[in-house]
Amino acid sequence: QRGWANEVEAWLISKGGAVKWKTGPFLPPRSAGGEDDGGLDNPSPGGFGRPPRQGMRGDGQRGQSRRGGRGPGGWGSPGFRGPVPLWMQFAVPPLEDGSNWRHMELKSGEDTLVLGVPWFRNIGQLRSQMFSLLFLGFLSSTAAAIGAWFLVGKVLSPIEKLADQASGLAQEDSFEGRLSATSSDLEMRHLTSTLNEMLQVLGESARSKERFHAAASHELRTPLQALSGHLQVALSRFRSAEEYRVALEEAGRQTERLSSLTRDLLMLNQLQMATSRPPHELVDVTEIVAQSIDRTVPNLESRAITVQEDLKPCEIETAPSHVEMLTRNLVENAVKYAVNGGQISFALNEREFTVWNQTGTLLEDTNLGRLFEPFYRPDASRHSSTGGNGLGLSICRAICEANGWEITLQSEEHDEKPGVFARVRFVVESPEAESE
Repeated sequence: QRGWANEVEAWLISKGGAVKWKTGPFLPPRSAGGEDDGGLDNPSPGGFGRPPRQGMRGDGQRGQSRRGGRGPGGWGSPGFRGPVPLWMQFAVPPLEDGSNWRHMELKSGEDTLVLGVPWFRNIGQLRSQMFSLLFLGFLSSTAAAIGAWFLVGKVLSPIEKLADQASGLAQEDSFEGRLSATSSDLEMRHLTSTLNEMLQVLGESARSKERFHAAASHELRTPLQALSGHLQVALSRFRSAEEYRVALEEAGRQTERLSSLTRDLLMLNQLQMATSRPPHELVDVTEIVAQSIDRTVPNLESRAITVQEDLKPCEIETAPSHVEMLTRNLVENAVKYAVNGGQISFALNEREFTVWNQTGTLLEDTNLGRLFEPFYRPDASRHSSTGGNGLGLSICRAICEANGWEITLQSEEHDEKPGVFARVRFVVESPEAESE
């Protein structure tokens, strides 16, 4: 250390323990031969007990420079032969209890150079610095803790107020209410807006479930009431065999309708909840679409509906039951809602399947979006003459979502005739790919 330069004492000792040269009263350790040479074990009056006489040799004469200057013999002493080599042994013994000096030994051949520094003053300085650092650390930690407490309280206060508002809405058991921002900060406004959007989505979901439950109850009640009515009429009095046959046939139709409704409800629930996943295989979509059309065309002769087909080869990896159910529902839906004397077109390629049916009038976009809702009909009538249970398009959308396909409805003219396009895309491209 630069501050100790004027306090260093040095001794040069031979192998036998004789002192060749020194710069002050610091006494070296006892010699190897056991002679009492005034070493550390037996300090002299000029040793550890008092401050050293700076820059003095043992003969009382002032030596050479203590910063490394050398006399003819090196280090200001004729007895030291040359500079201390790099390969010399280096040892720093620990500070002994009760001593006021710290020393180290540098060995070079048969000579030993002992350097000592008074340590009593440095210990006091280090202790003073240690207590100062501990005190400053305590003050800094206390100030940081107090500042963090105030900062966290300021940040969390708006969030706690927002949580109280949300708790109030939860107690009302309603998604109609909205949260108000409790702070002018941009982050709080963004959080409030996000939560309100979530409440809106949850509200729409809750209302959709309510409509579904009401419609399902109505659709289930209708065939049950019809079945019960026909049976009661048939049993109200004695009837002929023909009358009983007619009543039983009507009861059979209502039973089939009820069975179809429950089957479709179960299928819709399985698709939406993904409770079962049929095995996938390579499916010939062209053959399945052609079979669905062939089963439906014979029923169109009485309605004078013309059918156009443009079916190209198409094979996809999916569950065969999903393709069969999808095409059957789309074909049956197009036939049910096509006007008499109208037209139906089917087109298929490797990327999409398109069905167009002439409806006579164009539908509004709001009605098109709700056609995918279970039991929804544009005329809001539950006694539609078209038949069906209103679950066909809902099942189609659930199948497409389960397979990663896309289904859309568009109301537009085809060959100057108003109708509805139902389009299923088997290969859905990303927005970046479509823009390219």
